[in-house]
Amino acid sequence: MSDYQDSCSMTPPMSPVNFPIQLEEDDVPVKKLHIDEEPCNDLPACFCCLGQVNPLDHDATHTDGHLRRRTLERLLHGSDPDFSSFQTTTCELFGYQFTTQLALQEMMDKLFLFARQQIGKLENMRGEQFGVGHPEDFMAIRHNICTFLEYIKVYVCRYVNDNQWDDFVTKLCQQLHVMLLYIGRLSELPPHILGNGASRHGNMCPSSAYHVFHLHLDIHWAVLEIVHLVTSRHQGVSGSVCWCHYADGETGEDVFSQCVQLLMWDLLLLAINRHSQISLLEYAKTSPLHCTCIRELWILLIHLLDYRHDHMGKDSFWITLDQALQYVVQERVCLEETTDAELDSDVSPLPPSYQCASPTGFCWWLTTHLAPLYFYTSTGEYNRDNKIKGNYMFVVQSLLKALVSGNSRQNEASMRCYLKCCLSLSEIWEPEMDVLHILWEHFYKRLNDQFQTTGLGLQGLAKVSKTALAWVDVCKRRCRDHSGIEQDNSFYLFLRLLGVHLGRQSKGGATHGWRQMKGRFYSKFHQRRMQELTETGLYNFSSLFLTLALIGDLEDVAGKMGDLYDMLKFESLDHARRAMVWKGAFSMLLLRVENGSDISVYADRLVQGFSAVCWEFSQKVEDPSRRHQLWSLLNIYLDSTQDIFEASERLSCSEHKLLGSAFAQVLPACSENELRSVLTFLQMIMARHRSIYKRAMYQSQGLSTAHQVYPAQQYRGKYLQASDVSKSGIVDGSSGISCPAVQR
Repeated sequence: MSDYQDSCSMTPPMSPVNFPIQLEEDDVPVKKLHIDEEPCNDLPACFCCLGQVNPLDHDATHTDGHLRRRTLERLLHGSDPDFSSFQTTTCELFGYQFTTQLALQEMMDKLFLFARQQIGKLENMRGEQFGVGHPEDFMAIRHNICTFLEYIKVYVCRYVNDNQWDDFVTKLCQQLHVMLLYIGRLSELPPHILGNGASRHGNMCPSSAYHVFHLHLDIHWAVLEIVHLVTSRHQGVSGSVCWCHYADGETGEDVFSQCVQLLMWDLLLLAINRHSQISLLEYAKTSPLHCTCIRELWILLIHLLDYRHDHMGKDSFWITLDQALQYVVQERVCLEETTDAELDSDVSPLPPSYQCASPTGFCWWLTTHLAPLYFYTSTGEYNRDNKIKGNYMFVVQSLLKALVSGNSRQNEASMRCYLKCCLSLSEIWEPEMDVLHILWEHFYKRLNDQFQTTGLGLQGLAKVSKTALAWVDVCKRRCRDHSGIEQDNSFYLFLRLLGVHLGRQSKGGATHGWRQMKGRFYSKFHQRRMQELTETGLYNFSSLFLTLALIGDLEDVAGKMGDLYDMLKFESLDHARRAMVWKGAFSMLLLRVENGSDISVYADRLVQGFSAVCWEFSQKVEDPSRRHQLWSLLNIYLDSTQDIFEASERLSCSEHKLLGSAFAQVLPACSENELRSVLTFLQMIMARHRSIYKRAMYQSQGLSTAHQVYPAQQYRGKYLQASDVSKSGIVDGSSGISCPAVQR
């Protein structure tokens, strides 16, 4: 007999004529359990816990959960929820036999009554000790309810006729609403249930609190599945049903959006409760998700809402979440607190009453932990290569702008924490220049700030590189990985964000972002602004340009940095700023030498300042503090020049121009220790030339004449010149100790 003929059959249902008002325990047979020791696929999928969430553990879901059982995949493809179930004429629900094709249509009230009785039975079950019992008994009740909810999904897909649709859907939505009202809000469960809701033992957990908590998850997700099936088949289903009401008078467009809002607010409130128990330093290590089943539920919501957005034109996951988080950020109170009007007890007010000590911090924390869930597929597999959807609209408009606004400016500790969250999001989302625009407008005004914070010990202090080489290494590490991020202040974190966004665009071949940001950076610096920079300001300024040089156009950035340094009169600078300018200039020279670019123009500028310092030092200054300052400048010059010679592979970038004639003025005025430092420097220069000479000689002997190789005799001549200079202890700039390039 066909399905249509069966649906019109006059055969009465095989269920009892009179149903008992109350079910006894023995009336419901114990089914084969869906537990860890004996997983079985002939029973409906249900949430099975793996314990508390570890953000670094990507094994998010149990094999018997909704994702691994592919129930979500079937739901999104519009397939039958379970092909193998409810295929016979009769089916068993709550221990009774019903006609499969007629039971829900004709006995909906009775079936939902049985479901509510089973829910109450689980909530009232107690063992010898409070809340402890046999997991088989708990799971029997959960499976009775999950089987019934699965039957509803199957019935909607198979057996509802178009002629019956409107009345059936209206009645079904009413019953689902009554069920949700009966179990209450997920976030309003007693503390002992929420506190014991997670268990690594999964469905073998003997705690009734665990099973009550996960039964609520089972019901909430199943109701959302059913409402999706109803609204996806007939999108006109709305809205005479009112499940929730916002404080501003808005309601959901349809019953599905209302159901989603109710569930999402419950999940948000659970996360808000956890947020109140952690500090800023625990944001990265502590998840806002109570257990792996809550994480699975968020993943299910992501895929379902994005599917409806792509195929039905509804709000996506991020848009739906943003609408709720706007209430949190703006700290808007619930409807109960804004009106004296009598409210319908069946309509849930949104947002519900809650307390959040730091709304902005909560939103950063939650968004940072929810974004990686996009790496999970609809079958629960974690794939880091997935291209995921970002949510910069909310991050930029609601979080970043609020972070740097004058009215709600955060302290340094909060800024560090939130920018780390932003950095985590930027790594998995596509680059977005608006992030850099907003942060740059904040930081360029504060280049002279120390960006220090109290309460963090040594971590609260800014770290200043002692040498040009160390400075370059720090900037490279910021652009390469996240090592040392815990010691970074908020400005250094901004530089990391700069490396992530501009660096990824440059690697992708896009240059419009670089051109746009370059103009914004350059336009902020002029002569008056450069003269206002303190030692700290110059360090931050130089760190910015070194970062830009590493991720952008090195030649352009180096030229602009040199021009801006020229706006500072070196003679009028104090000692600390002189030292900072020299270290910054040498750091840029190191990058140019590593890139194989000529440094003659920049070397000439440095030599002028070096000559002035050498002349003053040679006057045998009597003030010990002034002499110490001059020698520290000379020491910076010697160490930085040595680093450049050691970094250069062929000494073909005009490195010799750094060896000015002013050395002749320094040597007679040096003390014994100072003279030892100068001679050690000269010895290193000679050793470097000797090494280049030997390599050139070996190459000329080992390669054929077809290769263009500079003759070793040329290096020998340069080496002899340098040797003569070393013996005399004076380096003459006219000696021209330069090395032609060597073909490698």
